[in-house]
Formats: sequence, C-alpha cells, structure tokens
Amino acid sequence: MTLDRQIASALIADHARRRVGSDAAVRAASAPGRFVAEPGAA
Repeated sequence: MTLDRQIASALIADHARRRVGSDAAVRAASAPGRFVAEPGAA
C-alpha cells in the first residue's frame, strides 16, 4: 500500500467515524482500495 493510499484510507475512516460512527469506519478500513478507487462513492 502506498503512502497516498494510507493517507486516503485514514482520512476516509476518520470522516466515516465523524459522520456515521464506528461501523462505517470499520468498513472503510477493511476495504480501503474500493473507497480510494471510487472517491465519489464516499
């Protein structure tokens, strides 16, 4: 995993925690590639 992907995954997981809660954060952390590949979906 590149540094860019790690940063993106961390930002998405943090955003999910703030918005929805820990369940969404766990999903974001478990499938970072999908979320990074489809930023519009997040």
